[in-house]
Amino acid sequence: MSSLGPVQPGAQPSASPRPLGVVAAALAFIAAGLTIAGSFLPIFSGQLTVLGSTQFEMTVTSWGFTTSASDQEGGVPNNGLPLIFAALLLILAGLAAVLAIRDRAGPRARGAAVLTTAIGTAFLAGVVWTVLMQVLSLQDTLRPTGAATGNDAFQVQSAIGLGLWLFIGATLLGIVATALALRLMLADRAMDSEPITPRYGFPAPTPPPANADAPPAAPPWPPTRPPEPPQQGDER
Repeated sequence: MSSLGPVQPGAQPSASPRPLGVVAAALAFIAAGLTIAGSFLPIFSGQLTVLGSTQFEMTVTSWGFTTSASDQEGGVPNNGLPLIFAALLLILAGLAAVLAIRDRAGPRARGAAVLTTAIGTAFLAGVVWTVLMQVLSLQDTLRPTGAATGNDAFQVQSAIGLGLWLFIGATLLGIVATALALRLMLADRAMDSEPITPRYGFPAPTPPPANADAPPAAPPWPPTRPPEPPQQGDER
């Protein structure tokens, strides 16, 4: 690995943008874009034909529905606002991931990236699950009933729209972004616990203790003298 210059012993070399964080931020932004785009695309479409002639067509988006009938009655759930809110959360998650890959980013910034990405992905997954259940209910509702049941003259065609597939793809990207943000946080923790090593690859010299060059302690003064043994004339 090429070096940009010598590094002072004990100094941490400047870290380049971490690939995991860059990919996590990019996936969060892409998931937000797919969510916003999918909210304006059809999530369900169906048509009813009688003797080969189209009698009824319906297209459903996250904001409403349109039909070929002259009188449009009823309604469908409006999922546009929850989807836009989920997209905003994913945008915040992408920004948090960008801040987490800076050289001065600390553990709090990396933890915030994981938390915001997980919250945005979880919220999006809940909304997408709700939309999927609504689409399946529409498929079950748009079918021949009564005398038209089993009559080949009545044909019903329905399909899941591109918008729902974009929602599912955005959810999967959010899950991957969350995993990468979590892996970035764990990798940085492991890096922080390792000893500092310069770019040349050899271990950095460890500075000696503060008292390594201190002179030895002087003996006590005045020196203590051992007690003299008693003389024989003093014994009684």
